[in-house]
Amino acid sequence: MKVLLYGGTFDPPHNGHLNNLRAAAARVQPDKVVVMPAGLSPFKQKTSAPGALRLEMCSCFHALEEDADTIPQLEVSGWEIEQAINMLKTGRGNCYSWASLFTYLARQVGYDAKTVVGTGVSPKGSESVHAWTEITIDGTAYTFDPQIESVYAARYDEYYDLFMKPYGEAEWGYKKSDEPQSPEEPQEPEADAALVSLMEKVYGNKPYGGMVMQTPLYSGMGADGMSRGLQWYLGTEDIAFEAGLASESAITSQAHSVVLLRLADGADVDAAKSKLAESVDPRKWICVGVADENVKIDSVGNLVCVIMDDENADYYLENFRSIAVAE
Repeated sequence: MKVLLYGGTFDPPHNGHLNNLRAAAARVQPDKVVVMPAGLSPFKQKTSAPGALRLEMCSCFHALEEDADTIPQLEVSGWEIEQAINMLKTGRGNCYSWASLFTYLARQVGYDAKTVVGTGVSPKGSESVHAWTEITIDGTAYTFDPQIESVYAARYDEYYDLFMKPYGEAEWGYKKSDEPQSPEEPQEPEADAALVSLMEKVYGNKPYGGMVMQTPLYSGMGADGMSRGLQWYLGTEDIAFEAGLASESAITSQAHSVVLLRLADGADVDAAKSKLAESVDPRKWICVGVADENVKIDSVGNLVCVIMDDENADYYLENFRSIAVAE
């Protein structure tokens, strides 16, 4: 399904907004249009109308559904507006929720604050989509990351000072999203059929609850700069293997990974496991992570399995141990 997302402050929505959306839809020809008023516009310090009222006013966009050939389906979504509100009500949320709330509070006391979505870089070098607050003071942009500070201390007993750090000076790294590029699609080898079969058996009757993506692993992957390399999946590029397969959550806000490697006959399997034990990063998803006790690494013959999962790690490991013998 092709979805056209149309965002803006809409304070208030007017004919110019409707005409712009009508023109964009005619060009894109989407199956569905989602109109999403901004909770916190990075270009404005405040709005005249509160979020709930702006969301209600956006119902005027439904008039465009009269032209069913151009806009067959239209939804007005309050997702962005709800992020900060939900944090206040429930005390829970993802990195965008934390950043939205912190940004909102900073603006209320007069700071030039905005929520930034980009890439977070952990102290181990793992990178994933992340959101944080940026406040500009006397011409200098500072990063604030309340989600990492609070969640990592409570969940993993890891403590970081990520309050008011200039870019490049925090213990964690923050990369703003670049303009979209259109590079050549990287070519990857086909998945090893035996490892695909084994992966299915490792999951057994407890498949991961979310959507997973299976990715063949190979030496040199990620060199194009557009796809993830071995560093993401293994935490290192220093392990030689004949074939590899990773099965991970397709959503970076869900922490789950099962990796299978087939080493060459005669390879030092114990050395490979030791390297993986010190290299894999159970916090690589940045916003979420896996508890250290739920990181499992084992081998059967020249097959190595790396599991990071908070719900079924022991079950997957036992399946690997019992099934890999026959493989």
